Amino acid sequence: MKYKQPKLPVFDKIFIFISLSVLLLHPNVFSQTSNPNLPVIPPSPTAFNLGKYGFIKPGFFTGAVSLEIPITVYKTPNIEVPVSLRYNSSGIKVEELSSRTGLVWNLNAGGAIIRMIKDEPDGYYSSRVMPEEVMKEISGDKMDPTFRAYLLNGAKEHFDTEYDVFSFNFLNFSGKFIITEKGEYIQEKQSSLRIENIGGNIDNGFMITDDLGIKYIFSEKETTQSSSGPDNRSPILPTGWYLSSVIHPKGDTVYFKYTRVITSFSFSGGESYTRITVNSTTQPNLEFNQFITANSGYKEHLVSLNAIDGKRLSSIESNYGHRIDFYNRIDNPGQGGDSLLTNIVVKGSSGKILDDIKLSYFISGNSRVFLDTVRFAAPNNRYILNYNSPEGFPTRTSKSQDHWGYYNGKNNSTLLPPFAGLPGAYTSADRDPDSQYTQTGLLKEVVFPTGGRTSFVYEPNTFASTKFLQNSSSVSVRSETGSIDNGVEVSSVTMNAGIDQLINVFATLSNASLSECPASQDPDVLRRKGGKLKIYDLTTGKSIPIGPSNDSVEVITNGLGDRSYTAYLFGGHQYKIILTTFSCSRLNVTSAFVSQSEPVPYNEITGGVRLKETKTVSQFGAVTSSTYKYTEKIDSVKSSGIVPFDAQADYSSIRDKAFYSKVYNSQGVLVDAIVYSYNETKIASSSLNPIFDIAGNQVAYATVIENQVNDSMDNGVILHHFRYERNPIGQLIYGDGSYKPNTYSNYFYPNGLEDYTAYYQREVNGYSIIKEEFFDYGLVGTNSIQTIPMVKVQNSFTPPCQNDIVVQPDETCGIVRYADPVSVTTENAIKQYRFSTCKANHRHIWIKDANGIKHCLAAQSINEDGYIPHFCFNKTPGTVLELKKTDALDAVIYNFYSYPYSLISKKEINYTDKGSIVNTINYTYDNENHIKSTAFVNSRGERVKDTCKYPVDLKGNIVYDSMIARNMTGYLIEQSTLNGTTELKKLTTRYAFWGDKGDVLPIDVQRSISSLQPFTEVTFKQYNKNGQVTEALLLNGQTEAYVWGYKNLYPVAKVIGADYNTVIKLINTVLLDNAASYTDQQIRDELNKLRTNLPDAMVKTYTYSPGIGISSETDPSGRVTYYEYDNFARLKSIKDQNGKIIKQYDYQYQQSIAQ
Repeated sequence: MKYKQPKLPVFDKIFIFISLSVLLLHPNVFSQTSNPNLPVIPPSPTAFNLGKYGFIKPGFFTGAVSLEIPITVYKTPNIEVPVSLRYNSSGIKVEELSSRTGLVWNLNAGGAIIRMIKDEPDGYYSSRVMPEEVMKEISGDKMDPTFRAYLLNGAKEHFDTEYDVFSFNFLNFSGKFIITEKGEYIQEKQSSLRIENIGGNIDNGFMITDDLGIKYIFSEKETTQSSSGPDNRSPILPTGWYLSSVIHPKGDTVYFKYTRVITSFSFSGGESYTRITVNSTTQPNLEFNQFITANSGYKEHLVSLNAIDGKRLSSIESNYGHRIDFYNRIDNPGQGGDSLLTNIVVKGSSGKILDDIKLSYFISGNSRVFLDTVRFAAPNNRYILNYNSPEGFPTRTSKSQDHWGYYNGKNNSTLLPPFAGLPGAYTSADRDPDSQYTQTGLLKEVVFPTGGRTSFVYEPNTFASTKFLQNSSSVSVRSETGSIDNGVEVSSVTMNAGIDQLINVFATLSNASLSECPASQDPDVLRRKGGKLKIYDLTTGKSIPIGPSNDSVEVITNGLGDRSYTAYLFGGHQYKIILTTFSCSRLNVTSAFVSQSEPVPYNEITGGVRLKETKTVSQFGAVTSSTYKYTEKIDSVKSSGIVPFDAQADYSSIRDKAFYSKVYNSQGVLVDAIVYSYNETKIASSSLNPIFDIAGNQVAYATVIENQVNDSMDNGVILHHFRYERNPIGQLIYGDGSYKPNTYSNYFYPNGLEDYTAYYQREVNGYSIIKEEFFDYGLVGTNSIQTIPMVKVQNSFTPPCQNDIVVQPDETCGIVRYADPVSVTTENAIKQYRFSTCKANHRHIWIKDANGIKHCLAAQSINEDGYIPHFCFNKTPGTVLELKKTDALDAVIYNFYSYPYSLISKKEINYTDKGSIVNTINYTYDNENHIKSTAFVNSRGERVKDTCKYPVDLKGNIVYDSMIARNMTGYLIEQSTLNGTTELKKLTTRYAFWGDKGDVLPIDVQRSISSLQPFTEVTFKQYNKNGQVTEALLLNGQTEAYVWGYKNLYPVAKVIGADYNTVIKLINTVLLDNAASYTDQQIRDELNKLRTNLPDAMVKTYTYSPGIGISSETDPSGRVTYYEYDNFARLKSIKDQNGKIIKQYDYQYQQSIAQ
């Protein structure tokens, strides 16, 4: 039997967001007056956007609350790593673990690649998933013996038939990929990211390179070992790789340091109840009886224990000296061996502490952890977080769970739901959702540093469904027998069941009222009175179980009086109650049942909750209220919720199986087997059919209507519509139909994208539409959808001859013949399936040939063809082989799809009193998802088109070929605008090799306008070792020099009219490089040497408060402007050199939820 992988841990979601000052020209570059390749000299600061403080936005598609608390940003000249705390939830599952920042909250400061092991771990055992080319050829015919042999092997231990799925989340990048048996990295959404492993082995980690050539190294490995008992233990496997460094082409390197943490946690192994009914007429022997006893009744399965050898972020550093340290100083009761994040300390390059952010927690009596305060070093700069009855959220082992695992407040002693087919056979649980309890522990209110607060109101998730108005009928039947031993069978009228239902059956046993049957109080006489009750399903031709015994015939004896029984009827079936009475006995039986039902639409409640309303109150009392309505239309009450599967949670499995009892002779030699057939009814504590979609959501909303009111003024309505299609369930290709496939194909990848938005304004009699936006998504480039088939295989019962696939004619698998004949033909005797591999240890580039075989086209590739022989290969035509039967298999085939998908058009319609104005923009892309063109019609009806060229469009040039090799494919080289066929303007950035390292940097920017002669707008004359411009020649012929300080983090001087080599000799570069260790006045004094020694040049100089912003600016005449900040790092005042306030900022907190 294959090792069954226990549940793996839910890792902290870790993100990295990087905003780069890169040499990338965006499509709107023509609107810019300054060149984006020149250093960004900070302008006079303006007020910070207060939305950064407490940015709250509902997750419309799922109804979740999403909140981010910004902590700080780690910056180098070309890399930014924001550090924040994020919250996203629509309900907390009872078994959910507390992260290092409490329930639901996650620290975002880095990145990770997480591995979901499917079947066997990829690359761990010698067996590999069938090559894609072969799989597609043989899987079309499930009777193909080669395919069947593959599936039979797949049911064995250590034989892999599914690829592991890897998920990544860092910077602005997130996605999934698989690694095929060829070593091909196939991303779910095809992109320009280059993914490769380190050192040829995924155990060592991964390197991802984005299209700017920035490398993200994931080498900090985390391993997991799962077990559900001493004899069922997985190998120690890598399941996560954390971001260890980010390397920019210019040399910036950010390091993420970690502390090793060994911890463990457990998950419930689940519960089950099993009832076995013997179908065979052969009397069970001892071995089969022991099997029945061992596998029947209630079972509480062993807890799944996960041992983690993991990592905890301890610092972020770089080659620029400053750092952020993370301290975990409180034990985490939610995860033994781990601890909670308590401090985030921001330090400058000199070691000076710039901020110390403290996190505090509420830990309930049930050992559940809730983040309650985030406090910055500045006075009153803190977030206060309040929750709904956090002390009432239960322990992780609580049985008070609904079908989806959310808290429902029920006093359950088990997780087994009731099953009508086995009424009263076991203690059952109430698994219905209850939103009153599901809200327990969810965020109720956030108090922001500025004094405002936002509160949240939740409501239950719903989806559009149908219920039935029911008409009931009753039936009664009586049987009475005289002095003869037994009477004849008496049947009721036919019962037509309108729906699936559990009915009560009431029976009264009394003395027959016949003259030949005098009444008697003799106990022996009374014991002999009785009869038999049977309910016969006319549709199936079988008697059904009657509870509580669940026998198909209920014998009623041992005393006169009333009895009650239960039975389960299936809708659409016809039944009869059949009675037989014993001597001098009378049975009266009555029952009521639902005979007809009429469908009525309604909104059905499902698991979890959604955001219904937010209310924000500023410190000045201004109130903003936003409500969210999850209906198909503004004036509709029908829920727009969509569940991933039509059927409700189903915990039951009913199927026929076989047991093979071995027979030995007197010498102990195995000679035969007795085959027993039996029926197994099994109830599990987890749904056997899918109740979550591929993204883990139990419901998604196609339409959400948002309404915002400010101080009783209705601001109108926004209707959001999202793409959603149910992803297909895998196709059952082997099994008796009782197996419920729960594996999805990711066919509809773009689910959740907003494809329509409508804006309405408030009118006297309702709302009128003022604008519509249509977003069309589709396949882009020349790449096609890739389809990678996989098979999930398991044995439904233990078959004989487990280690044999081929059964020779003279064999019997040791006990019984268990084989199907396979004829060898002239064709299949020479049949082989071809595939190709590349033996070179490099980054492969795969392309299909005309026969659908993938070959590697990368330089120095070593392609070798391989062959998988047909089951009958090299056998003699006309002979008959025997292949092990597949009746014990449950096999599901499904696909991993890879898409080249992007926005291809946007249409906007604005409605006015004079009619409507339509604007449409169409986009085309290259194969790496870069925009190739943007086309629109302007106000004069002219078709205007912007076209873009990238390094891949300029192959053959040594510089651009080098950029392609480094994956620097996202740099925009040329952009032109055409009106029809007439070129209006063009901008070209040319690149060259610079320095000893051969860095690729811009050499100049050329511009042309209409038919005028092209001109060079700027020429880059010199760069420093960090790839920062130090000297440029402008269009007017002037030379500009730039001096960098603070470890090259900031430009400290801009000199017009002198070259860099002249400028740099006049100042102490060591002092400027360590400017954070000196006062602003000392820096200004040093920079004033430039004004003194360069009287004919224009000199501007700058000082900074590292991590906050510019602190002073000195103009060419020597006048100083000072910038001061408040405790929230917001600009407070601007003063002149005499200390006089030029401008002062007074922040009034106003939180807009809808933005």
